[in-house]
Amino acid sequence: MNDTRITDWHLGHILRDAASGKVTTWDMGGEPVDPGLVDEHQKHANFLLALLTDSPYAALEKCYDEFKHAMAALRSPDSKSGTLPRQVRETRSRLDNLLSALRAFTDRTAHDLKERYGENSDPVSTFKESLSCEYDNEFAYRFMYKLRNYSQHCGQPDLSAKAQGGRTENGEVVRTVSVTFDPVVLLSRFNKWGAHVKGELQAMGGEFEAEPIVDSLMASCGRAYSKTLLTQEGHIQAASTFIHGHNRAPHGKAAVPCFFGLNREEWISNGRRNTTVLVVRIDLAILADSALAAAKEVTTESTEGE
Repeated sequence: MNDTRITDWHLGHILRDAASGKVTTWDMGGEPVDPGLVDEHQKHANFLLALLTDSPYAALEKCYDEFKHAMAALRSPDSKSGTLPRQVRETRSRLDNLLSALRAFTDRTAHDLKERYGENSDPVSTFKESLSCEYDNEFAYRFMYKLRNYSQHCGQPDLSAKAQGGRTENGEVVRTVSVTFDPVVLLSRFNKWGAHVKGELQAMGGEFEAEPIVDSLMASCGRAYSKTLLTQEGHIQAASTFIHGHNRAPHGKAAVPCFFGLNREEWISNGRRNTTVLVVRIDLAILADSALAAAKEVTTESTEGE
């Protein structure tokens, strides 16, 4: 931390009231700690943030969730028949956002990895090879990869929707909605599909469902992300271990470990007692551990399916 006002850092914890969330106890620990520990913590925390919660893949997941929410709204039995056109527009918008996030995932992830590890590093080559594998083996990824170019040049992709209501044997109201792409329309509006995808679209006998395609796309991206994550396992584990190792909060209590930065002279003189509180990001360390475990599971399933 570059705050020149701070002369000492301490490692301790705070306690919050469970109901109000207000801080009830400050325990600033004992003797001051090496300021380098604070800088090291921030380095590891920023690395995990960039790799996990603030990553292009996390943004892609968010757009996917929003698309799925729009699809769920279409199927809701509470939806009125007159709302279908508006809901389809909303779904098209969510799909368009997903396509933009897909471009950011492929382009920005590659750039970030090059910046972090170098052009010829294992993470960069693994990411590129994984995406190429998905393109070669998965129609959904091939199609959506080209559809993002369609979106850039032609606007939001066209979707058709048909809704049908009814009741189950128990009298429960249900609504079935089919949201589809029309290959004839797609081919007529865009001529840069590439020979492979163009041939696949031409061979289709009619419209095809959009949601399974999006689901399959996310599975492809998840596999590529997981394989790339595992090439960085050593760095991730080092960051997680460092952060876990500075959890000085007492066990069994709802305590939050923190670094406390203060100015020694202010505290001695009984004047101003400004204190900088920097939370030790245990949440990121826990997320990193679970992300590695999930990545190993995804890659194991992928290997077994080959």
